[in-house]
Amino acid sequence: MKALLRDLPNTVSRLLGHGLTPEALIPAAQACSIDDQQPTLSTLELADLEDALLDWLEDHDIEDAWNVAPAPSESGVSVDRLGQATQGIPPEAVQDVIAWLQESTTASRLIGEVHAASDRISDLVKSVKSYSHMDRSNDKQPVQLVTGIESTITMLGHKMKAKGISVEKNLPPDLPPISGFPGELNQVWTNIIDNAIDVVPEEGRICVAASTFGERVEVCIEDNGPGIPDHVLPRIFEPFFSTKDVGEGTGLGLDIAHRIIVQQHRGQILVETEPGQTRFRIQLPIS
Repeated sequence: MKALLRDLPNTVSRLLGHGLTPEALIPAAQACSIDDQQPTLSTLELADLEDALLDWLEDHDIEDAWNVAPAPSESGVSVDRLGQATQGIPPEAVQDVIAWLQESTTASRLIGEVHAASDRISDLVKSVKSYSHMDRSNDKQPVQLVTGIESTITMLGHKMKAKGISVEKNLPPDLPPISGFPGELNQVWTNIIDNAIDVVPEEGRICVAASTFGERVEVCIEDNGPGIPDHVLPRIFEPFFSTKDVGEGTGLGLDIAHRIIVQQHRGQILVETEPGQTRFRIQLPIS
């Protein structure tokens, strides 16, 4: 961005040196304007557009056309818009008009990326704060389970994205709060969902749902991993028991989750498993 802002005045100065009137530059200025609502192009569509722009640039003898084409194509500038931008422009000025278009569209795209990155950082900070519940007391308090689960999914989003895992959520916003420790409950969601991420295959699936029945709330976390073998199932809540390779797991995740749910919150964890499906059902009293 700094380099573009440094070079842009020189480009404008060269344009003015061609004696172009403001009216002549209006089509080019319109071509430089990027539509925020423009649909995202697929990789194939982007490649086709870049090829088309490259052909147009080479036909008009634009220097370093191969280096110019990517910027307008990434901003969705079509060949028609290039034609409109240079309509009525003297041939000797076309090179500088295209340079102006390239620099302006690149600057607009970078501003969009900064904006999107800032939003993402803000979302992550909110999730971290919600996840850790900073500045909260150590006494039990009303806990909105959906908020903690959503924050946990956001925190683990990078691991899911790396494996192409899809997440299906059925989390009703009107789920009644329970009395508990939000930070500890977030550890439960983290340990169980993190285990699910480890066992599901590439492009696997994790489903997270919540519901009420009677005086209890139930959170169900299901994955399409290989399932838990019969000889392992009775030991999954034992401390230091792990099926992961040495150095990859402590064997404490489910033990901690079990202690938090059963001992601290008077709830229970039920496990249902078969090849291709494992479901953890966490039940907590509403009051």
